[in-house]
Amino acid sequence: MLFALTLVSGVDVIGRYVFNSPLPNANDLVRALMGIVIFAGLPLVSADNAHLRAGFFDHLVSGSLLRVREVVVTLLSALACAVWTWQLGRQAIDMRSTGEVLGTVPMPVWYLVALMTLASGASTVLLLLHVRAAWSMRVTGSAGGASHGIVRHERAD
Repeated sequence: MLFALTLVSGVDVIGRYVFNSPLPNANDLVRALMGIVIFAGLPLVSADNAHLRAGFFDHLVSGSLLRVREVVVTLLSALACAVWTWQLGRQAIDMRSTGEVLGTVPMPVWYLVALMTLASGASTVLLLLHVRAAWSMRVTGSAGGASHGIVRHERAD
């Protein structure tokens, strides 16, 4: 999908500026491909719990508070993904009933929104598994979190 996005954008730009003839429907295609690329990558990032984190204030708090923060931040991320899933699901249902298509491309938009809903839902589940593992491993100190199948990538700060 990323290659297709690059190809569509490249052909559109070359057509627009070199031949004064942009690629028809390029805007709709780019929007659809961007949604697919972003939401298809979300579960992959969530599986590794590799979301971007800014540790601006990490040096101001103790190690135990950092462990609690990991649980809280991951839980908030899961809640955000759950809200996205809910909203995208509602939007997919609305778009299915209206029959909206992707510009002049004969593809119903609700297919794309449904795909985004599934990806966001998968991310929610994966993040909740990380919350469970982080709670077990970080807060209570038990090794039970390792049995949840969650791989942790520690930062080497």
